[in-house]
Amino acid sequence: MKDRIKLAVPETVLRIYYTNVELGSAEIRELFGDISPATIAKFKRKARTLMREKGVGCFNYYSVNTEVAFEAWGISIEKVEQMYKRAKALGLIVDDEKSAIDAETLVTQVQKL
Repeated sequence: MKDRIKLAVPETVLRIYYTNVELGSAEIRELFGDISPATIAKFKRKARTLMREKGVGCFNYYSVNTEVAFEAWGISIEKVEQMYKRAKALGLIVDDEKSAIDAETLVTQVQKL
């Protein structure tokens, strides 16, 4: 049985999508975890095939267009955003600011002991 490749947490997916015009090996590895260079190459080939079909170029030979790559890999950014919002509403995701405040509170409480 093949290992399944898991997608990163929604915050990481959204950050990568919205901050990168193109994706290189580092971004792909961050999206999918500790995957081999051969697997990264497969992901890039799939994205490049769709880029050629759509007539989309890239600035760097070693990168792929972010929007087209997500489409080629079957990642719906709209679905990821919905999942993220739902997880936040359910309290499954805590904001960084709130986490920092909670950490400070915890340190204060421990110091009182």
